[in-house]
Amino acid sequence: MSTSLATSVNLEVLSPVLLDNLFESFIDGIVLANPCGELVYTNNFGGDFCEKLHRKRDRLPKELWQIAQQLLVGDSTSPFLLDDRLVPDIRVRVQRWQWGDRAFLLFILEDRQQTLQQQAIADRQKYQFTDRETEVWQLRQQQLSYPEIAEKLYISVNTVKKHIKNINAKRQAFLWAENDT
Repeated sequence: MSTSLATSVNLEVLSPVLLDNLFESFIDGIVLANPCGELVYTNNFGGDFCEKLHRKRDRLPKELWQIAQQLLVGDSTSPFLLDDRLVPDIRVRVQRWQWGDRAFLLFILEDRQQTLQQQAIADRQKYQFTDRETEVWQLRQQQLSYPEIAEKLYISVNTVKKHIKNINAKRQAFLWAENDT
């Protein structure tokens, strides 16, 4: 959803059912708060995230509020990324949103593991990886070492190396074929 679309929407007109149907269809978590840090809306993933950090679904976690305050001080409407060390495995983007005369903070919570899994599936199709190569590739994308991958998949380190070699060969062949066309 773009900022220009949001400016033409009156929040009072949007029913809770419409918000639920719209935001629950997103893979990412959605947290909508007012500039005072009070929650206006969360989808299920966003609510679970707030509960995990704050032990309450109805409050904005302090980690999110701290980054929101930095955004509120400036006049930027560009998305702002939360420091990865504060919330591991979740990428948090926050952006100011204006609906009519009301201001909101939109937090988009991306589960990195889910994103990496989707990317591995896309790469499987693109490069024609085997099922096992896809598993190895997904773990490698998570920055796991060869011994860690071997342990997780119950295979030897040499087998991991063989899969990585095959993966790199398929990726290179794809790039060569792409450059030839």
